[in-house]
Amino acid sequence: MFKLHHTDVYGTPSAVSIPMTADVEYEAGLPLTALGAIATGTVKPEYICLEKAKGVAGGKVSAYRILPQYTFETVLTASGTSLKVGNKVTLATGGVGVTATTTDGVAEIVEIRGAAKDDTVLVKF
Repeated sequence: MFKLHHTDVYGTPSAVSIPMTADVEYEAGLPLTALGAIATGTVKPEYICLEKAKGVAGGKVSAYRILPQYTFETVLTASGTSLKVGNKVTLATGGVGVTATTTDGVAEIVEIRGAAKDDTVLVKF
C-alpha cells in the first residue's frame, strides 16, 4: 500500500471517481491505473485508491490523482540491500509495496529507512 507522506505543493489531494475493474478488492492505498486496475510491475500508477470496495462492472471507486510533487511511504517486498536513493523500482504484485527490481522501474526511491523485507522506503512517481 502507498500512503501519502508529504507533498511539495500546498493543499490536499482531491478525490475523484474512476472506473472499477470487476472483482478487484479495492483498499485505501492501492496504486491504480486510469481504468481502475491495480498497478503492478512496470505499470506506472495514475491514482491512489481512497476506499475499501469490491469491484463491480460499471462501478466507480474514489481515488486521487498522483502528482510528481507527492512523496509516498511504502514497504519493500524483498531485501533491498543493493538499492540506492535515485533507483527506480517496480511495483509488487497486488500493489502492496515495491520490489528491489530496478529494471524498468516506475517508483523512484527518495529515502531508504531500512533495506530488509518489509522495511519502509519513500518513493515518487
